Amino acid sequence: MCEKNQQYEGKFQRILKLAPLVLIITYISTSALIVLTTKVASLFGYELKPQLAFEILDKLHGKKLVYFIGYGAILMPVVEEILFRVVLFNWAAWFILWLKAPGGTKISVYEARNSTRLVVWSVAVLSSIFFMSAHYFGPSPFPDNAFIGLVAFGVIQCWAYLKARSIFAPILNHVLFNSLNMFLYLCCGVK
Repeated sequence: MCEKNQQYEGKFQRILKLAPLVLIITYISTSALIVLTTKVASLFGYELKPQLAFEILDKLHGKKLVYFIGYGAILMPVVEEILFRVVLFNWAAWFILWLKAPGGTKISVYEARNSTRLVVWSVAVLSSIFFMSAHYFGPSPFPDNAFIGLVAFGVIQCWAYLKARSIFAPILNHVLFNSLNMFLYLCCGVK
């Protein structure tokens, strides 16, 4: 029992050590891509608006604002990471690796990252494109200024998932990232 607790402690410490690095990489890369996407679009005469979530934040007050923050900063990151990292990325990569493996040998995504990187990263990009697409269902206009940044965010999340060997690293990063974005917007007006 004590050995099992040490394993969990080690995994938890690995996730906590990785979290600041992943958050910094995520924030810098997505912010730079949002600025770059906006500038390139303006060169071609297109005006890309910020994500719809910022308009919604402007209109909400009181309990509705608190609910939206809880939804956008906690609930959706958990659901999206399970759906796009565990279900789509992990299972799709495992299935493709299983098809490629001689005699149907089982290879986990973690083991494959060193031997079959092209497959794993191709699936990471594909799952990240699906992740980006999911942000444009319903009333959200496509494209907004974050569509390329969302793909990069998804790929970084896949990297964090592989690096930590746990879904909790990308969940923690997504919660922190969304919380930071909402905080900066509500306090400073940064979109």
